[in-house]
Amino acid sequence: MNTVTIPQRTILLAGLLQGLALGMLGVQLDAQLWPFEQPVWLFLLYSLTLTIPCMLQLGLRTDNRRRMYIGLTVVAVLLACLSIYIGLQLLPVGQLYDHHITFNFICSMTVLCFFGQSYLQRWADRQSNCYAPLFQSVWRNLFILLLSMLFTLIVWVLMMLWAELFKLIGIDFFRELFRRIWFYNPVLALAFAGGILLFRSLESLLDTLVSLLRVFSQWLLPLLVIMAVLFLLALPFTGLQALWNTGKGTVLVLSLQGGLLFFLNAVYQCGDRRVYGLWLHRIIYAGCLLLPVFSLIAAYGLYLRIQQYGFTVERGWALMIWAFLASLALSYGWQILRRWDAWPTAIGRTNSAIGILLIISLILLNSPVLDFRKISANDQVARYEENHDVNAIDPWYLFYHLGRSGYLAAEQLKQQYKDDDALILALADNQYHGGGREVDEGLLQQSFERQLSVYPPQAEIPDGLLEALYNARDEWRGNQQIGRYLFMIDLNNDQQADPVFIEDHDSWASASLWQQRGIQWQSRRLYIEGEWSLKTLQERMNNVEPQVITPTWDNLKIDDLVIWLQGGF
Repeated sequence: MNTVTIPQRTILLAGLLQGLALGMLGVQLDAQLWPFEQPVWLFLLYSLTLTIPCMLQLGLRTDNRRRMYIGLTVVAVLLACLSIYIGLQLLPVGQLYDHHITFNFICSMTVLCFFGQSYLQRWADRQSNCYAPLFQSVWRNLFILLLSMLFTLIVWVLMMLWAELFKLIGIDFFRELFRRIWFYNPVLALAFAGGILLFRSLESLLDTLVSLLRVFSQWLLPLLVIMAVLFLLALPFTGLQALWNTGKGTVLVLSLQGGLLFFLNAVYQCGDRRVYGLWLHRIIYAGCLLLPVFSLIAAYGLYLRIQQYGFTVERGWALMIWAFLASLALSYGWQILRRWDAWPTAIGRTNSAIGILLIISLILLNSPVLDFRKISANDQVARYEENHDVNAIDPWYLFYHLGRSGYLAAEQLKQQYKDDDALILALADNQYHGGGREVDEGLLQQSFERQLSVYPPQAEIPDGLLEALYNARDEWRGNQQIGRYLFMIDLNNDQQADPVFIEDHDSWASASLWQQRGIQWQSRRLYIEGEWSLKTLQERMNNVEPQVITPTWDNLKIDDLVIWLQGGF
């Protein structure tokens, strides 16, 4: 692309206006003025400010202005609708945790806008429906963004160096100025726009980077295919249980499958020429025929998790990733069976169609049509209603992950079971502080004690211990537990049971030793050695009895210092 076709002033102006808007928003939020604590407006303004100027800078040319402006208007309306809906999921303000919702929205909108940008550019440039321009646009945009971010980072480092140099001679003006959000946001946004302008004009550099990626992938793809084939051949001898015991089996399988598909596309790209010799080419596509097997393994792992622990937002996203990887795997497999050696020529049509499905899916997942938060909340309610098991309800997850959907699910439980199960009502009140009712501390403590598993079951619990554990609830209320355990075991050979309190957080755990000092109970942290994520504590206790072991290494005491070995060699 010739630099003459790039409207430089418009691109720089878009960057400057973007920076000024971000700076104004930052100043307003620092002063706790509008739109502070207004999630609908915050999501709307930030979504439009961050995405539309960047998409304009990436795709605008002097010969596509009209179509680009029309396309960006449609994108802006779509983003506005999605942003408003996500903002509504954080109401009522102050009662819901926003980090996970915000993170999921940022990630999904980044992917949506990135791939949508390539389709928009193809439409705005009046290019044909062939895959080559789309492929070229995706990779060029990726490298332009990465290089522009690097350029912006360098500008920021130079600004910091500038400020520190003048500070050394007693001038703090620049240091104070560069720390002002109303100043550095416009400067960095303008630098980012300048970076895009610079690297868009360097087509030869971008094409060289794409070619370099292809060369790397050309060497790595056969290695990955061999690894995948050997992995599948080993599974009949090891069984799937060894894979599930890692706690990350599905993630590993999906990662391997995703890596194979990534390198496959990087090597064959538009499928216009054969990269390898005939026999290596056939070995690779024979290995690609095994890709659907990975989809079956991952599907089984997800099914087990959802059946055992219920549907969560994270498992919903995993299902979506699985669906698209499986679609690619099945499509490639079908093309291999149909075309044999010529199958790469069909990659373009398959990827174009699945790319559109990806964009549509991301839109639906951030709308009321296919909201994973709503599905997860309804799943928790349904699992509770099935057998009225309190453990089927996870108030922490409702509060920290599900936003308004979790809030409404909790309110439903409060109203529907207020006479039948006071503990559910208490747990909901404990997490949401809502409903206009005063929380009954007695019911909350009963709920805590009911969820506590004591070992041995007939052990006598000292007076005041349960109350002390309950009063430390700030430590357990903010984290997701799947179990709480109190072990009454003699650990120092004084013929008295020592309380050990353990909280199982699924993938990790915390443990503490409690001792009574006068009428007060105090705790000390205990360290856990071993692979906790392999199985839950309850699963371990079903297999073996807890036992006390003497440490291999005693402690060393020097005056008032005590030195001990944590863990072992």
